[in-house]
Amino acid sequence: MIFSEHQAQIFLEATGHELWKLCDEISSLDELQRKEVEGLDKHIFNHPLNKKGLQAFRALLAENTWIQDLKNSNNYDNQNTHAFIENGYFIKEDFMPLELYEQIQNLSHGVHNMGTELVELYKQVLTFAGSRFDFSYKNINIKTYEHFEGDDQYELHLDSHRPRIKSWVYLQDTTEEHGPLGYVPKSNKNTVEKLKWLYETSLIANDEKHPLFFNRHISTPRVGSYRLNRQADANAELERLNMAKEKVMCVKENTLVVADTRGFHRRVPAEPGTKRKSMRFNILL
Repeated sequence: MIFSEHQAQIFLEATGHELWKLCDEISSLDELQRKEVEGLDKHIFNHPLNKKGLQAFRALLAENTWIQDLKNSNNYDNQNTHAFIENGYFIKEDFMPLELYEQIQNLSHGVHNMGTELVELYKQVLTFAGSRFDFSYKNINIKTYEHFEGDDQYELHLDSHRPRIKSWVYLQDTTEEHGPLGYVPKSNKNTVEKLKWLYETSLIANDEKHPLFFNRHISTPRVGSYRLNRQADANAELERLNMAKEKVMCVKENTLVVADTRGFHRRVPAEPGTKRKSMRFNILL
């Protein structure tokens, strides 16, 4: 568990606890418990170390592991990688050659295996996936999403404490009226404010009586992705967290949009019945 002095300082400011002491306690756990801490679960329920900043620790650990993988796979010193790390999203227009794009347009809805050409295109762009690209299933999902009233994806949320890649190639010109991805630039970063929010929200996740429990979580069937306070003004909440305003991804067709979904994002609301067609490809980091 290698952390920088800067990370130790922001952890202390965010949680009120010392990172090195927490590292010692985690090191003393048995192998199964350590795997749980390092694992993919969004939240570890009722863990005695939650009050000492376990979720903030997991966020820093996952980021460091990802960055080390990028360096080991010679993908760190790359323009695309640095842009993705810095902003939390990446956009590339005219992603596919016209002939390939037309072939994709004609695919039926559902899951399809990537062809060699598409694999190479993704690999060239998604340098920030590091070695995880090679170990990911090379499947795409063609889907036409139809908006409906009350979609909980309309609320700003994050998928996980750890870096995650979600990508869309929009198969039509997409305006705000189509309800595309909305993303808060740089909200992927583990700042003091972000780590404090993760810490607080991880404690709330264990307490259904807390006044913010149903405002920061999807309540059924169990606690899922962390939500920005759904009862507060989103812009005011973002400002309180020292974050930028949301960017709505209005793009022309055949544009690749990639987001690190540990940052705040949502499906921008649209009129019920509005349809938007895209090709999706995701990678767990």
